[in-house]
Amino acid sequence: MVAGTEQCDDGNVINADGCSADCKIDTGFTCTLNTANTDVCTDICGDKLVVLGEQCDDGNSVSGDGCSATCQIESGFRCFENTTIGYSQCNPICGDSAIEGTETCDDANTLNGDG
Repeated sequence: MVAGTEQCDDGNVINADGCSADCKIDTGFTCTLNTANTDVCTDICGDKLVVLGEQCDDGNSVSGDGCSATCQIESGFRCFENTTIGYSQCNPICGDSAIEGTETCDDANTLNGDG
């Protein structure tokens, strides 16, 4: 139950699950009260922060660019945290026989000069 100076109370003292051990909302989460008067905290997909429950976060809620609208890595892509831009960058996997993202071809190998 949220009381006093608490911003949230999810019924545990685990950090980084949305509501911290000192009952503050963790960065990258939003919390709402449920019918049992405890907070349910969920990640904010599209905020450029990868938190618990997210595999990637590219700063938008668009699927088809490697990081889905639910912040999961899409099939045919690899994602990494780009420290220069400060959020997830996803690139199609060349050589997997699937044309994804910016690829114009993918013949299931990475040999140059074969078409």
